[in-house]
Amino acid sequence: MTNEKFDKSKLVRALQREHMGKHSGNPEGIIDIINEVIRSEEACGNMKEMEEAGFSTEHIFKGINHIVKEFADIHKYSKGIKGKNILEIGCGAGADVSMRSFGGDGISPGHAITLSHLGGNVVGLDLQDSCNEHYKHIQVDLTKTPIKNVLPLDFTPDIVIARSFFDSPTLIRMLNMNDYIQVSEDICSQVHELLPDKGIFFTRQGDIIHTRCKEEKLLENLGFKHVGDVAEFILEAYKKEKIKWEQKKYPNLM
Repeated sequence: MTNEKFDKSKLVRALQREHMGKHSGNPEGIIDIINEVIRSEEACGNMKEMEEAGFSTEHIFKGINHIVKEFADIHKYSKGIKGKNILEIGCGAGADVSMRSFGGDGISPGHAITLSHLGGNVVGLDLQDSCNEHYKHIQVDLTKTPIKNVLPLDFTPDIVIARSFFDSPTLIRMLNMNDYIQVSEDICSQVHELLPDKGIFFTRQGDIIHTRCKEEKLLENLGFKHVGDVAEFILEAYKKEKIKWEQKKYPNLM
């Protein structure tokens, strides 16, 4: 692509070239993801605003490609999205993922709406309330309430996503450093307890937890193995030994 005037058809073709070859087992799923991500960008007015500002096809491709990759990774490692039970921890108030949300750290808001549009059976947990009708949203403070206590009785997740939870400014403001680390470890332990064997956990941990994960093999010790790109935390649960989770108490929060 060259830095020419925006052309939507060229954008779609470029995204297909970027992702179709990497996911040849189910190309229809990738096409659905590309169409849905573009739909969400158009719905929130980003595409029109960027086109009117004179952004080129190449520039918009760079902005939107990050989002497509996130959903393409979920599609790839979970062997599809349609029909899967998906739990998102830290889903926000229910806004679509947007390329405007991708700053220097690449962190995006909740994925729940897009995943539900792609056929997932989605439950989202967050401190914020939401009035959206696309997925089941549960308002909860996970520093005080175990995840399993708020999930629907007939819901067992195949996939758990916590791409923004551990870097949430709200969570970091609420806790001192020791409690922040302990809450993060507890959430990871609860996720392992909830997932079936070979269930997939998508997360992107904060710098402190990221370092601890690498140095102390925290996630491996909890019962996960790394299956994704080295820059990502894409993890598969294994159940050779069932790890019992016990809720920790955080004195500073009581």
